[in-house]
Amino acid sequence: DITRPEALDSVLRESPADLQELERVYPSLSRPGKICVLNPNASERALERRWPAEKFSQAAERLLRRHPSLRIVLTGSAAERDYTDRVARALPPSLGAKIVNLAGQLSLGSLIALLARADVFLSNDTGPLHLALHLRTPSVGLFGPTRPDLVLDPEGLRSLSVLTEPHYCSPCLYQVSRPPCGGDNVCLSSLPVERVVREVEFRLAGGASGDQDVPSLPFRFSDGQGFPLAGFRTDRRPSR
Repeated sequence: DITRPEALDSVLRESPADLQELERVYPSLSRPGKICVLNPNASERALERRWPAEKFSQAAERLLRRHPSLRIVLTGSAAERDYTDRVARALPPSLGAKIVNLAGQLSLGSLIALLARADVFLSNDTGPLHLALHLRTPSVGLFGPTRPDLVLDPEGLRSLSVLTEPHYCSPCLYQVSRPPCGGDNVCLSSLPVERVVREVEFRLAGGASGDQDVPSLPFRFSDGQGFPLAGFRTDRRPSR
C-alpha cells in the first residue's frame, strides 16, 4: 500500500527506466495535447470512497466533447482493470476510443512518471492521490466518507481541489467499522458531474488554490454550499 508518500521525497523519484517503461506502455505520451489522468478506484479496505464509475464516464465524456485534443488515461491495479474499463466502455465508441486504460500495466515508477507529466489528475481518496500531491500535479480529489485534512499531508496541497457533498453521516470511516449507508455512499454518488468537470477545467486552465473561497485552508475546497471543511457535522440535521 502507498501511504503518506509526501514524506518520501528522496524515494519517490522517477528514473530513466521508469520513463522508458511508461513510453513503452503509452507510446503517445509525447504527442500534443494535455493529459488528464483518471483514477476511479479505491482499495477494498473502503470501497465507499469510490465516486461511481458511471459518473467518471460522464465526466470523461463532457471533458472530451469540450476539449477534443484532451487525452484521458485511466490508472489502477491489475485487479481493478475490469472496473476501470467500465469508464471507457460506457462512452460512445468514438469517444471511448480516445481513452487509454493503463490499469495493471504500470509499476510504481512508471505511475510516478505518468503523474509527473499529467496536466490534471482526478481521483478518489486513494494512494495515487498522495503521489500526485507529492509531485505537485494539479489534482481534483473526491471525498465523502473520509476527511482530506486527516488523510493528506499539508505539503503539496496547494495543487489540490477538494470536492465533497455535505451529508450528516459524512465522514463516517473514523467512527464506525461499517458505513451506515451499507455501501450506498450517497456522500459521493450525490456529487454532481458538472461540478467535478468544472473543477477539472479550472485546473487544466492553470487555476491555483489562491483563488479558493476559504483562504484559511491550504487547498481549494468546495462542498457546493460554502461549508469550509468536511467532517464537522454536529450542527446539521439529517437530510429529508
